[in-house]
Amino acid sequence: MAFVYRYPSGIHPGKMWLELEKPYTLPNDDFMAHSHEYMEMTLITHGNGWHRVARQEHLTTPGDVIIVPPGVVHSFFRSRNQTHRNFHFDPLILQELQKEAPDMEALSILFPALERPKNKKPLKYNMARLRLTPRELAIADQMMSEMDEEQGGSQSGKMAAMRLILRRLFLFITRVYTKRATPIPPGDSGLVKSLDYMNDHVLQPLALEQLAKVSGHSTSHFRRLFKTAFGESPINYLIRLRIRKACQMLEQEDVPVTEVGYRCGFMDSNYFSRQFAQVMGKSPRRYREVFGKR
Repeated sequence: MAFVYRYPSGIHPGKMWLELEKPYTLPNDDFMAHSHEYMEMTLITHGNGWHRVARQEHLTTPGDVIIVPPGVVHSFFRSRNQTHRNFHFDPLILQELQKEAPDMEALSILFPALERPKNKKPLKYNMARLRLTPRELAIADQMMSEMDEEQGGSQSGKMAAMRLILRRLFLFITRVYTKRATPIPPGDSGLVKSLDYMNDHVLQPLALEQLAKVSGHSTSHFRRLFKTAFGESPINYLIRLRIRKACQMLEQEDVPVTEVGYRCGFMDSNYFSRQFAQVMGKSPRRYREVFGKR
């Protein structure tokens, strides 16, 4: 029997309740099967692992968005330093947005508010799949920072402000999904090994042949498998992983941009700036101006 997470004491469905949990790093083993009385949306920010829902298993990596309606049992397993941001919320918040934006049909596809059948049979649920790019995840990160600030503050109307930010995030994610909703094939154990290796050696020089050897596949087969699973080449994925780390440093640390690039595996500062701008849509300096500590 799966564990059920319930509403906080004194909170009931229909109260438009929501919370954003602090970043949570999963243990490097199975996380118990569970369900929720409320809806949950998880954004994976770091690491990789596996997710199981409705007897389906899939590899999870940074940028993945996981939406689980009330009553749906799911679990995480074989996690490797995977960090989540979990949104818990009353489905009414979503239902109100769906009424206001009836032209956004993907809202109901991406965020299905399922109801438990009266005969108590297991819920049938096919999860929509979406992975945000590093640039899109950075935008979502900024919204989460705004929610953290509201949630931890003492200003009046903070719950209303949090709902507005969450609705913005819903709309942003739905528009991304509408632009490119493509199923992501499950990765095999070789891909998992290569991802682990990338994460462990992200700041070191890595060649395609080296990553293929770790995966146990030939270089050409590994390249094809990886691109099928993640929509880009292993080297492009590695660049994005390094730029993701650069984003964190630019947001949190007061060190020169050149030093940020060097620490994140870019030996040429001009190359770093070009790659960063290509992925994030702005230069490292501009990114720091927008998302850095104030």
